[in-house]
Amino acid sequence: MTDYTYKVVPFLGSLANRGKIGEVSKQLESLINEGARNGWEFHSVTTVALEVKPGCLGALLSQGPTYVRHDQVVFRRRLAT
Repeated sequence: MTDYTYKVVPFLGSLANRGKIGEVSKQLESLINEGARNGWEFHSVTTVALEVKPGCLGALLSQGPTYVRHDQVVFRRRLAT
């Protein structure tokens, strides 16, 4: 079995006003290529769900937590043998 070390990087694409989705693809491509230049192999893109608890005012108003999802890019590199 090959052992790897992993690196996880958050990814949040952004579109300029009236931009095209291809812009986000290029941003992701750039992140993956940057990782490759630094010796990391692209492994996957995954989504992580986060629970955000209300602050003081929200708690006073009986607000419950909200949930947001964030994309994460996973890279890996073989461990030296």
